Amino acid sequence: MPQLSFTAEFADLVADGKKCQTIRPPRKDGRDPKPGDTLYLKSGPYSGKRRNLGVVKCTSVDRVTIGPGGIGFEGPSFIEPLVRTQIGADIAAKEDGFENFAAMREWFEKNGGLPFEGYLIKWNPAAKPATGDGRGATMTVIEIVESYLKSNGFNGLYYLESDRCACLLNDLAPCGEITADCQAGYKTPGCVLGCSIGGCDFHVGPKKPEATGEGA
Repeated sequence: MPQLSFTAEFADLVADGKKCQTIRPPRKDGRDPKPGDTLYLKSGPYSGKRRNLGVVKCTSVDRVTIGPGGIGFEGPSFIEPLVRTQIGADIAAKEDGFENFAAMREWFEKNGGLPFEGYLIKWNPAAKPATGDGRGATMTVIEIVESYLKSNGFNGLYYLESDRCACLLNDLAPCGEITADCQAGYKTPGCVLGCSIGGCDFHVGPKKPEATGEGA
């Protein structure tokens, strides 16, 4: 779950949906965001309480180069490599929250130097915008549950009162509801005739399966 952090000067623009992109250098671990990823937008020091700016879906990731004379883009979102004109560079800078390209160039020159090479990451502002008071992101119950399960290493949910009901992360609550009796659990192999429904593809329960030591 990629997390993107913003300085105070850009935080309100992101929370209000006025800045729906960010330009970042490649991550050292290679885990750069990809289209379709859920992005968690934050602001504030890592050592203190952080402000939630929104939870959104990444729509595109393209290469970007910023130099003293302009800005260029290359990637799936562009039909051909594009080097902006001065007017185009100013428009691109405003989309990223700057007054004009000169301000953008100055910011990147102070924060890492030029030329800059990295990624232009965009998202859909209407997907899950931050709440108006800026205290947190609007998420559905299923999205909250999904985030919790992933963060704690669970594979899905199971119903306490019956072995007939269980679901996995990729298809949470196909029945249409999550009740108070649904519990976080781990996926284990299914069975042929071992449960009340006479056979199933998988089980979800409280016991974590033991590692086999085998490769993938």
